[in-house]
Amino acid sequence: MKGNKKILIVAVLLLLIAVSYGTYAIYKTSVAGTASVTAAKWDVAFKNGETTLEADYELAFSTTECTNNAHVKDGVIAPGASCSKDIILDAGTSEVDVAYEVTTGTIQVDGSAMDEDANPITATVSPANGSITYSNNTRRQTITVTIAWDGTDNDENPNAADTTIGEAASTITVPLTLVAKQDTSPTPTPQP
Repeated sequence: MKGNKKILIVAVLLLLIAVSYGTYAIYKTSVAGTASVTAAKWDVAFKNGETTLEADYELAFSTTECTNNAHVKDGVIAPGASCSKDIILDAGTSEVDVAYEVTTGTIQVDGSAMDEDANPITATVSPANGSITYSNNTRRQTITVTIAWDGTDNDENPNAADTTIGEAASTITVPLTLVAKQDTSPTPTPQP
């Protein structure tokens, strides 16, 4: 009987080894494969007409381009007046939705940083941010940049500063910065 027990124990051990080796083999199984993908095209830029501009661009306003109200002569900028220019944000051949933001930097008058206390000229961008969807056929957004001279300035002696900016030769420069990225925000579900 002792011999049968030994044979039984050896048989059980061999069976356990066989079962655990088969189980180990299952977890060791691997599959190899290859796949190829094409990255979506990215093409976003400021444009003036068809001319591509830098992402950091200085938009220049010549005061001769300003059309004003009845209180300010055309071709100059003065308190209460404003000028606007359009540039294009072009997502051209991009194959994804594009989210953008346009910011302004320090305004310059004839190449010098503007003294905001003496000459409170501001620049606004509209729309300053948004998105251009891939499904939009033109993939373009018109951006309007407006400079305005605050007409409520009541300095005691603004005449020298006003004269400098009021000269027809003045150029007011607005630095613009474009930040664009793929728009991955969820698409809103239409409500019934």
